[in-house]
Amino acid sequence: METSTSNPKPESVFIKLINFFKKLFKMESSTNISKPEAMPRKLFEDAVDDAQYLIAYAASKCKGKIDDKTLKTLVNAKRLVDDKQHVVSADFEAEFWLAYQDIWELVRPVTAESIKATERQSRPTVTGYIIFAFSFLILLLILQIYWVIGNQLNTQLDDLLRKQTESSQKISQNNDEFKAIELRFQQADIDSGKYAANGNTYTFNSSINWERDTLANSSVDDQLKTEIASLNAQVERSAAILLTWSSPWSWVINTGKDQSTAAIKKISDEIKIQEKELTGDPDGLKAAQKEIAKVNSQIKELKTTLLSFQSDTAANAENIKQVTSKIDELTIASSQPTSVVADQFINQAKQDLDNLKEQLASLERQQKGDASRQALLGTQFVLVILASYLLPLVYGILGAATSVLRSLSKKIEDVTFSEDTGIQNLLRISLGALAGIVVGWFSFLLPNAAGNFLGAVSPLAIAFLVGYNIELFFSLMDAAINRVKALQQKPSSPPKDDQTPVPQKAAT
Repeated sequence: METSTSNPKPESVFIKLINFFKKLFKMESSTNISKPEAMPRKLFEDAVDDAQYLIAYAASKCKGKIDDKTLKTLVNAKRLVDDKQHVVSADFEAEFWLAYQDIWELVRPVTAESIKATERQSRPTVTGYIIFAFSFLILLLILQIYWVIGNQLNTQLDDLLRKQTESSQKISQNNDEFKAIELRFQQADIDSGKYAANGNTYTFNSSINWERDTLANSSVDDQLKTEIASLNAQVERSAAILLTWSSPWSWVINTGKDQSTAAIKKISDEIKIQEKELTGDPDGLKAAQKEIAKVNSQIKELKTTLLSFQSDTAANAENIKQVTSKIDELTIASSQPTSVVADQFINQAKQDLDNLKEQLASLERQQKGDASRQALLGTQFVLVILASYLLPLVYGILGAATSVLRSLSKKIEDVTFSEDTGIQNLLRISLGALAGIVVGWFSFLLPNAAGNFLGAVSPLAIAFLVGYNIELFFSLMDAAINRVKALQQKPSSPPKDDQTPVPQKAAT
């Protein structure tokens, strides 16, 4: 008993394996058979459900009447599907598909999918596109206002710079006229002998004729200086506003290092040193004493040099003469009173200070003018980018978004909205953006004549219209390309020399 229990027969194990594989084979066979049957059943049930949507739509919105037989067949199909115990026969299934075709013919182009999509997806889709369109509308308004402000500032600054240049030219002409009058009076003094009689000094500055002849010139000069001062203030104010406007594009405007800044700093430092010296020595006595001591030191050095030259008078005669002349000149300078030297020093220092301040003012005006012109050039560059690329792009997208909203409104009204509509709308908006850029590229081809209709229409408006009418725009492009292809493929007629006569048939 124990032996038979612990050692089973090999036949029984073999039989168990055979039974296991039989069961496995039966399971696979049943699975393979049931899979093909599940799909047709699912299709039939889905079609029955879709038919209910079509019946409800046809009953409420179709002008045509539903056939009684079609309606009964579709209703019975729904009941059979709900009652899973009944089996659908082949004849009834064929009758159902014919009825389904009839109801589809009645309601088309509406489908069950479009009815479902309209009920479930139309509202969020429309909401999303409305938000998209209004976002681009706000972006467009911001860019448009930004462009208009920049364009007005650019025009205003350009006009001010032109007036500033004209005023500068008028001042130069007025100065030339003043110099011509001055030369005429100087020549009159020389010819009359007054210049030589007064120790080579002109005396016409105090005459009545001089005041009479220069009165008009001086009045014009004062008027022009007042005008150019006002223009300079306006240019500085406009340039500052324009620089603020173009701050996002500062990398375009600041094209390089300002070379005048270093020169302005250098002159400013020299002015500070000069003013410090004048403050420390307002009378110039200290500077005069230093200058006299320096001259006396130079005299001593020259006398020592003269003694060395006198050892050989014949060889160093010319050098002795030059050194002696220099000693005499320095002796005269050192013999002057300290107060006179101090006055000379103060006058020279003030004159040098005035010259430095004039150079500083000139450099600052030049720097401001360069900054204004640089801002003007940078602004023009930015305006071209906005008008040729960004604004046409946004206008094209806005036109396409407007067309999409109208299309959605029509499809929802006609109950033809579907899931594929989203992809079509994205393609339409992408094509609108592309069309807007194309209009910006070729905007220079539009005529600028005021009497022409196209000349009065802005390229931005054309970009909007093209974005709205994508099909028309690209169909015209396709028609033009097809016409060119047809012209290229058209065979040319053979020349007259190559045409051989057709032989006539001989008469029988």
